[in-house]
Amino acid sequence: MRPLDFLGRIKVKLGLVIVLAVATAFVVNEAGIAAGLPREIRIAVAVALSLVMVQVLARGMTKPLREMARAAQTIAKGRYTLRVRATSRDEVGELARAFNAMAADLGEVDRQRRELVANVSHELRTPITGLRAVLENVVDGVSAPDPGTMRTALAQADRLGRLVAQLLDLSRLDSGVRLIEPEVVELAPLVEQALREAALAREDVRLVALGGGGLEVRADPDLLAQVLANLLDNAVRHSPPGGVVTVAAGPRADGVRITVADQGPGIPASARARVFERFSRLDAARAADAGGAGLGLAIVKEIVELHGGSIHIDDCAGCRMVVDLPGRTSMPSERERPVAPVPPVVAGGGSARPVVTPPVGGAAALDPTVAGTAGAEGEAPTTGPLRPGALPAEAPSAGALTAAAPSVGTPATAAPSVGTPATAAPSVDTPATGTPSVGTSAGGTSLPVEGAVPQSLPAEAPAGDAVPVGASAAEVSTAGVSTAGVPAAEGWAAGAGGSGVRQAGPPFPADPGGRLGRMVAGAAIGLLLGFLGGIFVAVFVSVMVGDGAALLALVLSTALLGAIGLALGAGSGRGAQGPRPYPAPYPQSPYQQSPYQPGPHQQHPHLPAPRREDGRRPDPHRPDPYATQPGQEGRQPPPPAYVPPPLFPQPDLPETPRWLLPAAAGAGVFGAVALPGAQAGLGVVLVAMALGAAALPALLRRLTPWTITFGLLAYWLVSMAAVRDADWLVGLLLAAGGALAALAVSGAGSGWLGVIRGGVSVLLALGPVAWFLGRPLKRLTARRRVLPMLAGLGITAVLLLVFGLLFASADAVFAAYAERLTSAPAWAESAPLRIFLFVAVAAVLAAVVLVALRPVNEPEAPETKVSLSGPVWKLPLTAVNLLFGAFVAVQITALFGGDTLVLQTRGLTYAEYARQGFFQLVVVSVFVLGIVGVAGGVLRTGRRDRWVLAGLLGLLCALTMVVLVSALHRLHLYTAAYGLSRLRVSVEATVWWLGAVFLLVLLAGAVRLAGRSAGWLPRTVVLVTALGLGAFAVVNPDLRVAETQVGVRGVAKIDSDYLGDLGAEAVPALDRLPEPQRSCVLAAVVAANGLAGPDPWNGWNLARSRARDLLAERPLVASPTCARIRS
Repeated sequence: MRPLDFLGRIKVKLGLVIVLAVATAFVVNEAGIAAGLPREIRIAVAVALSLVMVQVLARGMTKPLREMARAAQTIAKGRYTLRVRATSRDEVGELARAFNAMAADLGEVDRQRRELVANVSHELRTPITGLRAVLENVVDGVSAPDPGTMRTALAQADRLGRLVAQLLDLSRLDSGVRLIEPEVVELAPLVEQALREAALAREDVRLVALGGGGLEVRADPDLLAQVLANLLDNAVRHSPPGGVVTVAAGPRADGVRITVADQGPGIPASARARVFERFSRLDAARAADAGGAGLGLAIVKEIVELHGGSIHIDDCAGCRMVVDLPGRTSMPSERERPVAPVPPVVAGGGSARPVVTPPVGGAAALDPTVAGTAGAEGEAPTTGPLRPGALPAEAPSAGALTAAAPSVGTPATAAPSVGTPATAAPSVDTPATGTPSVGTSAGGTSLPVEGAVPQSLPAEAPAGDAVPVGASAAEVSTAGVSTAGVPAAEGWAAGAGGSGVRQAGPPFPADPGGRLGRMVAGAAIGLLLGFLGGIFVAVFVSVMVGDGAALLALVLSTALLGAIGLALGAGSGRGAQGPRPYPAPYPQSPYQQSPYQPGPHQQHPHLPAPRREDGRRPDPHRPDPYATQPGQEGRQPPPPAYVPPPLFPQPDLPETPRWLLPAAAGAGVFGAVALPGAQAGLGVVLVAMALGAAALPALLRRLTPWTITFGLLAYWLVSMAAVRDADWLVGLLLAAGGALAALAVSGAGSGWLGVIRGGVSVLLALGPVAWFLGRPLKRLTARRRVLPMLAGLGITAVLLLVFGLLFASADAVFAAYAERLTSAPAWAESAPLRIFLFVAVAAVLAAVVLVALRPVNEPEAPETKVSLSGPVWKLPLTAVNLLFGAFVAVQITALFGGDTLVLQTRGLTYAEYARQGFFQLVVVSVFVLGIVGVAGGVLRTGRRDRWVLAGLLGLLCALTMVVLVSALHRLHLYTAAYGLSRLRVSVEATVWWLGAVFLLVLLAGAVRLAGRSAGWLPRTVVLVTALGLGAFAVVNPDLRVAETQVGVRGVAKIDSDYLGDLGAEAVPALDRLPEPQRSCVLAAVVAANGLAGPDPWNGWNLARSRARDLLAERPLVASPTCARIRS
């Protein structure tokens, strides 16, 4: 993460850089003036530091540009592997991510181009070679042109045609020429049709359909039929004799899952990722014999992903392909479904293809790409898979066929077929017998379609009203077709086949509920604004005229703006309904389910993109696959307009659990109740426990031995807030406990950077908490009842306020009661603090859950290994070791030689010598840790030099431990003379901690020297630190300070002011002081720690409770000499 990466606008970053550079220069100038530096030096230092500031902050803005320039040069040379590091969320980051995507796409396209050329050349050569051989044999007279030879040639030509057709399909899908045309598709008929077609391939394989009844999905029926056809073709082709192929369809979340399973040999797990690649065949020889080119599954994958779905292979016996598609819709209820009349009898010659009659009122729209008609203007008819309810893809015969319509109720005798004259057809309400068929072959064999609802074709119409088969929609709309018995929908005039034609009228049904809500909201806002503005007007009128006129002005202002808001709310309803559609009618085709209406973009291109069916607006950075533009059918849609990133871009977040919002609200309420009004004590511990319990469902996935240990230690440190009273100690323990709990929640810690980031992970997660909690809040506020409720509350408040003021000014008794009711209670004073704590505790819980749901983030340290010659690092380390050895020798002579040697050498007392240089020795030890870390992490050494480096660093660590012992010995000598203080006891604990860390470093060096990993070191150091802090709290430092001060320095030399600032833990030691000094010091302790009165339940503390009990047994004695004693 580079500096300023969290901002989403580059101009804001530039402005912030300028402001910080100016602020740096100002601070440096002021510091230089305070230090008395000359103006020239101040200017030079300010300029240098400002340039450094700009360089550091602007690094994240300029480095991606340099990386893109370098990557562009490599791409120009045909290498597409270089990527740009894109961490920022501003325009430069968007450009870097787009550049990476472009480079990846170019690399993939280049790879596919090379593979396509090689594979197509190979696949085309095979059938062409076979076809050429057959034809050469015929030409040379080797083979006779008998039917067997011609069938062989035809099989090779068919194979070549299938390959070219599949390549064309892939090309259309890849280029975007074939856009999906979604509509509501019922799965059961589609699956049945696909099974019938697949059953023709083999007679020894049984096909079974499971489920799918009542399921509808929004998809392109043609492409979905092609998916089923390809999957079933593979399943049937690879099934053993007597095998069973099952097709199952069922709901899954908001989509559907289609499963095609066979009992074949299956696909190995190692090959499942590449079976969807083009020209991928597990058994090339068998696939070639079966006529497969390895493109079927690639086409399936393209179609499924074009619909926003996914496809994968399950683990099971045989092969089971699983397709997940979004967009499941609800089926109409049984009451709403039209009753299917008896199908008509299909009559005609055996060679005719009978007409598939759509349902009453129009069943399935005749898609040009399906029916074989021109898909676009000027294109030749093409063939495609046939879906139930569609007309067979058969061109009409040369003779124009007409269909006549009898009067309603005339019995029907036969239904016409495409390509033969029509004699008669039943009307809509005339019973008939027979079964509609689909996909009839040339021989006349037809396949029945279950559940199809027939609709008769018009017959016996006057000659002038004859309509040719395949006539345009305008011609069909002008035909005089009777539609008796078919109710026309509201706003539609009855048309052919029960269709309707849109007439002029209201474009949409009225929405009284929405309009009323807008009126209420407008009135509420108007009343509120009117009241607020009326207050200022009333004040002015009261000064100029009088109180009565001021009250009248307030009422009039409120009523006026309320009426204006009501009018605006009522007027906004008409604009919210949207513009009226075209009044021109769009006739319904005989095979169209509903009359055609232009899409929203076709009607009004200036309108913004509508919401999708799931309620979300389309992503401007990702085109909607379902969206089409006018005049662009069959062509690539234009790229979306660029939308700059917001100032604070939304980060990538996991899905918010449903239980989080109520849990955060409960934890916030508990925190607002348990924390205010008391010192740190039991309330802090209970809130910490409540946070852990509320986040437990998300923390279960993080349970490891390390995280469990860290979590228990964190609670141990936090629980000391109910045991110890010293503010400095409790604050340190709470901070350490929080950092340790954050490290446990994050799951990181395998490296030093992971430990640091894990310790602050919860703090870093507080930034995205607003977006993380915003998702369930949006779902909660999106309900229709929230806005009316808020509007009602607003109107109620304004009305009560206005009329309450009027009544209060009219009657003094009512005014007195109103004043009592509206006076703020005592608890209201703490309301702002409680609200803040509610928000803070809820945000902390949400941050903890967010960290737990995110994957473990282990930042990798940059590879900074450098190879240096031996003298560069051996000489300095050897010199430092010699210096440390000499210092250790002097320390042994001085410290263990006695007081006489010190007095003779420096003329100092033993205690003064022990105090001198103590802190410098501690700093030296810290520096040694840095040297060991840099040398061990940066130097790249050979095997021999590794032993030398380990020896030098090990010796340095050992000598440093002797220095720490010397520093600790000095401290003991000094405290023996002057006693402990908070600083001295803290430094002593730090020396012990440093010694433990040096021991761990020596052990880790030995482990690494033995060739094993030392990845346990960071977590072990954290563990030792937590245990040390817990032990430090158990030692009770304030009590130890009071005991040594009283015991070592005596009553005459103790610092009463310093002892009066100690915590309640020091009361037992200070109770041993003689009077009046005891009462004077303890009075200061009581005042500093609030021991005069009992703690509330949420502030209970063990140290304070014991101190109060002790003071109750021996009360303090007031003494006038306290001021003199403390001074």
